[in-house]
Amino acid sequence: MSIIGRLYPRHNTRRQVTKESQVYRYRPIEYFLSEIEEEYLYFCRSDIIGDDHEGTLGGGDQLLSPAVGGRSQKDYYYTKRIRELTFLNCWHLNEHEDIGMWERYVGEDYGIAVVSNVGRLQEWFGNIGEFDLGSIAYVDFEKLITMFSGNSDIDRFFYKRQEFSSENEYRILHQLRPLKIYPDNPDMKIFDWEFDQKEEGLRFSIDQEQLITKIVLAPNITKKHEDQIRHLLWEKSIEHLLQRSSLDRKPYL
Repeated sequence: MSIIGRLYPRHNTRRQVTKESQVYRYRPIEYFLSEIEEEYLYFCRSDIIGDDHEGTLGGGDQLLSPAVGGRSQKDYYYTKRIRELTFLNCWHLNEHEDIGMWERYVGEDYGIAVVSNVGRLQEWFGNIGEFDLGSIAYVDFEKLITMFSGNSDIDRFFYKRQEFSSENEYRILHQLRPLKIYPDNPDMKIFDWEFDQKEEGLRFSIDQEQLITKIVLAPNITKKHEDQIRHLLWEKSIEHLLQRSSLDRKPYL
């Protein structure tokens, strides 16, 4: 199995990355503990990830619904179906912690940031299945339809509205491609529009030592939650990856 994606360098609003580019994944403690205990990464279905424009073709409100006009009924439901079959795992590109990311994705709860780099993500997911990886291009969705080259089922998920640009996102995509096979003609395979997709997310196993470079405790975490995290990481033999947040450093007075 091999990676089927590119690094998506085709648009000048997309941040360029190298294998050494660092990425952060901010997680509330309950999600983190589950993922570490069972050694997986969670991919959320794109149509419930929290952005109604995810995977759409842009072009303004006239293209959002066939009832308004401008987009055919077939194109509308094709986009809806593709969104239901696409799963995303999202990271924040940065060389240091970001207080805005802590506040947005962890909030007042206690959590952690898992840190990796682009090279490790590419190497791992290139070896276990069909995935696409790349940084996001942040664009004006009112104009996206005129800039989009090919409107491919993959490319559309590597564009987001410019209002989300502070996320500096690097993502991993997995897309289900259900095929209908005809018993009387096994060589004939077509897209199965009736495929019953009920899963809200998918789990993919990882080797934590290979994928993770460090695990950062949330600022001002309580000793109780820190001890809980340390114990689990000790059981998994990766306690050496744990470190405190740079935001906890005392000022020099």
